[in-house]
Amino acid sequence: MEADIRALLPFIDELQDLFNSHDKAILLKRSAFQIYLLRRIRALNPYGLLLSDGRVIKLISLQFLYGTPLINEMLQFVSRILQLGCTDEDIGMFITIVYYKPGRIEDLASLNLQNPENLPAAQQKFKKLFVKHAESRGVDQRVFQDLINMWPELERLKVVHEERLKILKPYRWAFPENSLFAEVYDIDPQVVTVQNGSNLPSNSPVSNGSS
Repeated sequence: MEADIRALLPFIDELQDLFNSHDKAILLKRSAFQIYLLRRIRALNPYGLLLSDGRVIKLISLQFLYGTPLINEMLQFVSRILQLGCTDEDIGMFITIVYYKPGRIEDLASLNLQNPENLPAAQQKFKKLFVKHAESRGVDQRVFQDLINMWPELERLKVVHEERLKILKPYRWAFPENSLFAEVYDIDPQVVTVQNGSNLPSNSPVSNGSS
């Protein structure tokens, strides 16, 4: 799972916006669970979670980590998304909407972005790209409205996930010292930095779960 989370970094780094690496990292932390779930939407099933390196986290292990109620809700969410008939490109476009999602003024202030004024422009840019992509699908435009309609459930899953992570915080010692999982999910107070032109290989896998 650590490697899968690390694979998010090139994806976020390559999004064309005006944010610096500090702000990109903060925005990633804000939506990391939702983005990860969407990118691995085809890899989560009643048998477990297929990781990008071919290993499988069995369902019973996921239930132990996240709790059975949350895992069941995640599986229901996955099932509904897959029933929409989304392509990987559709999901990739939706991920950008999730990443640049708006929020309440007080919530945005608490993020401590160095350049918060860049967020509205990025939101509008990627919303237009999302709509343009939807229009190119012709009769399948309804898929995108259905994705947008899934937003409240995706937000609720995030809240439940954050509550579950509170249980893990006392066990930070169990994670490697440089654990990206711990940093991104705020088990560690440090902020992971997304480096432009980082030392991650440029061909790092960016998959919506199809690889």
